Amino acid sequence: MDTPPDREAPAAHPIEALLRRRWSPRSFIAAPVAPAALDSVLEAARWAASCNNA
Repeated sequence: MDTPPDREAPAAHPIEALLRRRWSPRSFIAAPVAPAALDSVLEAARWAASCNNA
């Protein structure tokens, strides 16, 4: 697992330092998503339970 970077996010208003240093291990790449993979994810989301279709 990656370690958090040693930097703080800029904030327009004063906030706690803990929030400015918040780090998420998610990362994104510039590679395109295959249309079939995107269709599969969206179809699964369409069939997921919600308050309207449960």
